[in-house]
Amino acid sequence: VFSEFGRTPTLNIRGGRDHHPCNSAILMGSNIKPLIFGSSSDQGMAPQKFNELGQNSDAGKALRPGDIAQTILSAISLDHPIENRIQGDKIQAILNT
Repeated sequence: VFSEFGRTPTLNIRGGRDHHPCNSAILMGSNIKPLIFGSSSDQGMAPQKFNELGQNSDAGKALRPGDIAQTILSAISLDHPIENRIQGDKIQAILNT
């Protein structure tokens, strides 16, 4: 369960919230580990980068919607090249090994 975009943590000058790259998602399934994955910065709520172990790392990459989609496809065994039309990388740290 996730949305295509988030909203800013602060109000704009019109009292509303703008689109924001930081978002939340819930993944459930038999091949998904129970964990909290990813984070945002203390200032500006920017998405933080992570490494292959799922730990925050400046040398890593930011989580993208395509990464979540590829992880879901892999969890349900649909990660074959012919079905991979979504750009992203599966996140092994989320999947059971």
